[in-house]
Amino acid sequence: MIGVALAGGLYASYVNIRNARGPRERKFVIRACAVGWALILSMLAVIYWLPAPYRYVAALIYFLAIPVLIYRWALTHQMIRLLDERDREATT
Repeated sequence: MIGVALAGGLYASYVNIRNARGPRERKFVIRACAVGWALILSMLAVIYWLPAPYRYVAALIYFLAIPVLIYRWALTHQMIRLLDERDREATT
């Protein structure tokens, strides 16, 4: 089951990087994927190593913080894409 989740995450990261349209967007997507992987792996490590009452608090913090970060990254990604399109239209 974990292998399927890792394969799905790696595939999603690959597709997101491949579908980036410009260099600024690709740089942002690579950075967001790297930070996302670091957060997820750190969450698993913290939950594994902490004793029982603290691991639940850590999981709650991660499960509240990660969706907010993903939402902000999506907005930033859209903004970068719109700015790149506007720059391309201005130069043509």
